[in-house]
Amino acid sequence: PKKQKRRKKKGKPTNVSLAVAAATEFKQWNREMQKYTKQMNDIEAYLAVKAKQKHVRESASASKMRLHKYADLVAKVGPIRSMLLASLAVLALCACALRFLSRSSLLTLFYTALYLTASPAAILINKVIMKDFGFHYPIIVSALGMGTTSVASFLCVRVFKTHPIDQSKPVPVSNLVVLGATTALALCLGQYPYLYLTVAFIQMLKAFLPTYMVIFLALLGVEQPSRRIVLITVGLSAFTALASAGEVNFNLVGVSFMVAASTADAVRLVVAQKLLKNL
Repeated sequence: PKKQKRRKKKGKPTNVSLAVAAATEFKQWNREMQKYTKQMNDIEAYLAVKAKQKHVRESASASKMRLHKYADLVAKVGPIRSMLLASLAVLALCACALRFLSRSSLLTLFYTALYLTASPAAILINKVIMKDFGFHYPIIVSALGMGTTSVASFLCVRVFKTHPIDQSKPVPVSNLVVLGATTALALCLGQYPYLYLTVAFIQMLKAFLPTYMVIFLALLGVEQPSRRIVLITVGLSAFTALASAGEVNFNLVGVSFMVAASTADAVRLVVAQKLLKNL
């Protein structure tokens, strides 16, 4: 008590005042933790509702496409027998193609089938890597793709010599730098929408690419589009906008990235035509 009185006289905090201050701080901290916990619970509930809506939507799409019937058929037949039947069907189609089609037609069909298989596969793999597996580094994904393409091209040209090296007029380094910059920008920006949008919505937004190309062809003076081309692109854009209206998973950030990626891709194509057409 004497020490408490001395502290009061000197203006120093006493044990009681320190305890009261500590209790007040603890109550404030407890209220903030409760508020934070409530916010986290609200976020988890929101994510759960979104996941449930996505599951219901995917289930409805699968039921409309009757995908479960194919799964039931594979389950009844068995995976090994299903693979054998699919292989026999492919072999039968190849035998019919060899019998009735020429070699050039077969090569065209092979390259077309390869493109139609590789392009959707790359899109789905990018989506799975970045969105499902949580690898949120789109630039690294683009770099891996370009690195694989470079290695494969080097092996085909330099090692296996499947394609002869073109000895025509060399391309200026400045043109290569511009083309490389626009290509890198288009590739990097094109990966970010997968973090925010669905694959189907991204493919619908890609239908606006001809519109961007027509605009930049006219702006850069490469080609003046005719009235027919303008009407076609306007109609394509209008009907694409109608088809994509009412998107459930609409995200402004993802759409902004998609617009930037389409713009960069259009600039890349127009610049390539402008720089390389006289070589």
